Amino acid sequence: MAKEKLYGGLILFFIFPILIYMTVANTNILLSNGIPSAYPYLGELFFSPWVYVVVPIMLVEFLVLGVLIWIGWNKMKPPKPIPLKEQKLQELE
Repeated sequence: MAKEKLYGGLILFFIFPILIYMTVANTNILLSNGIPSAYPYLGELFFSPWVYVVVPIMLVEFLVLGVLIWIGWNKMKPPKPIPLKEQKLQELE
């Protein structure tokens, strides 16, 4: 049980900063219109072809990394076991 909690904590410790970094990096690409560290094109944000490339990639990253964070959280905080009395009552029904 302690190993699972440790593994869950390690997953959270490594995956959550990656999710934040990827979000900031993709937002930077969107705001700069594909030109690194330049933000003169904020008015053209949704007319840029970069939106059609970066947004689907961001959604996949959120999905994959979100599932990994969820797995890490559930490994770190497992549900409490059912007490024996209640378990026996459920078996009898």
